[in-house]
Amino acid sequence: MRILTAVGAVVAAGGLTIGLMSPATAAGRDPSRTVSVKTRDSGAIGATGAFWGDANGRDSDNPEVLGACDKQADGLRAWAKATWKAGGTSHSRTAEDANGAELGTCKKTVLPNVKDGTTVHIQVCLKHGHHGTHRYCGRGTGVA
Repeated sequence: MRILTAVGAVVAAGGLTIGLMSPATAAGRDPSRTVSVKTRDSGAIGATGAFWGDANGRDSDNPEVLGACDKQADGLRAWAKATWKAGGTSHSRTAEDANGAELGTCKKTVLPNVKDGTTVHIQVCLKHGHHGTHRYCGRGTGVA
């Protein structure tokens, strides 16, 4: 899997709020299954979304993870969504980082057993408030 948009160090596996480190190194994951997508706002990057595929053939012991990383204390929050198909049915999960004042942190969501080799579509946006309109969205694709 190729990294579609490189955005530098994003997040590492750990508690709900996670700090800056190389995601592949910190989580013990195959870097070719790691995808980082940035928002399309002008100037400095407002947010990144990260996806880590497990890549070890054992879905249950090393699940896929989606992260949303707010990069600016600008009143907007980072929102990321992972979407994939299994058995002809579309599935999705989201992650949201609302603490822009705590730059360099991310929120993560562990995805439920996405079958290895499955294509996962990633979207990351900025929005104002929990129910705000998605803005400056970027998209990418990863592999579970």
